[in-house]
Parts: sequence; C-alpha cells; structure tokens
Amino acid sequence: MADYMVPLANGTQTGGSVILPASFCGVVGYKASLDGLDRTGIAGLKKTLDTLGYFARSAEDIGLVYGAVTGRTVPADAGQPKIGVCRTPMWHEAEDCVQAALEAAASELSAAGYDVADVSLPPQFDTIEEPFRVISNYEGKQALAGEFRDHMDKMNSWMQETGKSTWSETEYANAVAAADVARTALGNLYDDYPVLLTPSTAGEAPADLISVTMSSFNRMWTLMHGPTMTLPASTGPNGMPVGVQIAARVGDDAALIGWSAGIFDVIRSA
Repeated sequence: MADYMVPLANGTQTGGSVILPASFCGVVGYKASLDGLDRTGIAGLKKTLDTLGYFARSAEDIGLVYGAVTGRTVPADAGQPKIGVCRTPMWHEAEDCVQAALEAAASELSAAGYDVADVSLPPQFDTIEEPFRVISNYEGKQALAGEFRDHMDKMNSWMQETGKSTWSETEYANAVAAADVARTALGNLYDDYPVLLTPSTAGEAPADLISVTMSSFNRMWTLMHGPTMTLPASTGPNGMPVGVQIAARVGDDAALIGWSAGIFDVIRSA
C-alpha cells in the first residue's frame, strides 16, 4: 500500500491491527464500527472486538471502497464537525513526536476554521484497560479452546497468556457491563463533539516489528465499537511516519469518512 503496489487493502482489528500498521506505514487506515462491515467468512476470534477495516492512501479511496461494499453513501460535502482533542489517560505513554503531531493537528484544524476544544474522557476510561483485557482473554480462550489444548507450546507469549487466563463467566459479564457503561458515557461526549482527535500510536514504528506493543491508543476505541481512522500527520525522530486518529460514535462510519477528507486536507497541507 505505502509503496504503491496496490491501491487498497483490507484488514481486521481486535486490538489495534488496522490503525497501528496504517500509522506506522504512513497510509490512511479505517476501522469500522463493530458489525459496520459484514463479517461473513471471517474466522472469529473475539466476538465483541473483531472488526473489519481498510487501508488506502487517501480518505477519498476509503470512501470509494466503503460505498462499494456497503451500498451506503459517503457525504461529498460533510462540512466541519466540532472536534474534541482527546489525549486519553494513556497520554503519558505517547512519545514526544506523537504528542507534537496531535498538538500540531489540533492547531492546524483550528486555524482552518474548525471548532476545536480540549476534552476529557469520562472517568470510566481511567480503568478501561481492565475490561478490555478480561473480554479479550475470555473470548479468545473460548474461540480457540481446541488450539490451546493441542498446540499451546507453539504459540507466542501473548497468545499463551490468553490460553492460560482464568477469568470466570461472572468476571467476563462484569467486564462487558463496564464497557457498556463506558460506551454510554462516551456517547454523551459525542453529542457535543462528533469527532474526537486522539493519537494513533504511542510512537513511530520501532526497529523491531516482531513484537509490536503500542496498541494502548487503539484498544479502548475497539472496545467502544465505534469507527476510527488514522491519518498521516508527521514523522518521528527516525523519519518514520506518525499518524493522528479520529473517532466517532457507533454507526457514524459514513459521516466519519466524509469528515476525514476535509480533516486530512488540512493536516497534509500544513
């Protein structure tokens, strides 16, 4: 995608597997709402987290493939939504280049006439990593019970963590309920700010791509079930791409894709 071998690619995200590599490679990435794209034929792993998405070199190309696949119309003139700058409770994990990219994007959008303001996530997000971890491990262990039984020794460390997890059905139900409460609270924020601007990753692409562990800025949005996109914004100290992420409420996929074109025009022209 990034080196022009193909114009489009599809992907799946259960934690950060669309937004993270798209940001690292300097392309546009789109993660749909949960069930926003038909999952028929896709091997399931974690039923309340598995999400489909696309990679492209422009927001317009994302709109083309989204419209072709879903039959829905992406607004050609989506206007300028109010944007909330959302640093998240994980802000301390963001490298300087990521923080600088987000602040620059916010300033550029404000200068271009967007109504931009700092926002804070509801308090439920201070501990949002815990319900994600419980749900992810519980559902993954259920889906791959046979594989864990027969091939645990051949799996990597994080898959083994899933296979060895001991979360009970009650703990899983409590985690699902906590995520539901967080989604409701987040919906109230979207009433005022239809788009949230937030980091795509904790840093630029690392030298070691064997075990990437920078999805802390993705997992919460996957758990919230709404659409997100990453847009190329800057580069880090090693010259590698750094993206910024925009997020919207569940079901606002077409609107977010439409908004992303104008937002990306501002960011890339700065």
